[in-house]
Amino acid sequence: MCLFFESVRAASIAMQAFVCTRAPSDRFGIVIACEYPNADHEAKILCAKGDVSAKVAEKMVRVARKVRESFANEACFCTFSTRRLIAWAKMTTRFSGDARKASRPTVLNKLGREDSEFVNGLIQRYFGGDV
Repeated sequence: MCLFFESVRAASIAMQAFVCTRAPSDRFGIVIACEYPNADHEAKILCAKGDVSAKVAEKMVRVARKVRESFANEACFCTFSTRRLIAWAKMTTRFSGDARKASRPTVLNKLGREDSEFVNGLIQRYFGGDV
């Protein structure tokens, strides 16, 4: 239960207490573990839902997979859901295809300072330039 729930930021103290305890597993009778879609499928989801090119979608998926890998290795304390990827892709379309600028409001601003810097570095690695 632990690492993921300990890293969740809650809007209120009551919600944080709920999330950081065993309450979710007690409240919901079962817990189902599922993996993220494979990289090709996730890129197709971004192309369909976010209306970005296959090349941009592939880079976004690479960033997300690297963040997930780093989370598993405890190098960062955030993860990167497919839902967050879709939001980033949609914002990229609104920002005329600029994934770097779109990452600020949809990804980076939602993270703590250290995780934001870490993820920003990955985005720069795959997309180039400053965000």
